[in-house]
Amino acid sequence: MESARSRTVLNIPLSVASSELTHALAPSFAHLGWLLVVLIPIIVVLVSLIGIHPLASVALIGKIIMTMHIALSPLLIALSLNIGSVVAYMLSPFAGIVMIVATLLHVSSATVSVRWNWQFCLIFLVLSLGVATLLSLIF
Repeated sequence: MESARSRTVLNIPLSVASSELTHALAPSFAHLGWLLVVLIPIIVVLVSLIGIHPLASVALIGKIIMTMHIALSPLLIALSLNIGSVVAYMLSPFAGIVMIVATLLHVSSATVSVRWNWQFCLIFLVLSLGVATLLSLIF
């Protein structure tokens, strides 16, 4: 019973924050169009690099973008959010798998995530966004 109450208390500031962010960012995001498809994964990655879990950032960014009624396919937005979370898990030094690999190899997690994974993540990001764009045009 106590956990349901604490979730309600925790969700109130999050919904207020996302509502305020939606009103602030809606005019800017509406003008971006297709550039928003590239910007979404970059935002998710940048937020994960400062320590916010990719799942939380995808939920917040997804809610904000879906309430803006942007003229992009929901499939393309969802794929863009998922691509961003995958890249964020590989690039974030705070991700669990990155910390495990760093511990096993006796290096810092920043070495594994940023120094070793950045090239693969860049190639993955470009190819994945290309495939996502093609899929959105087909479906």
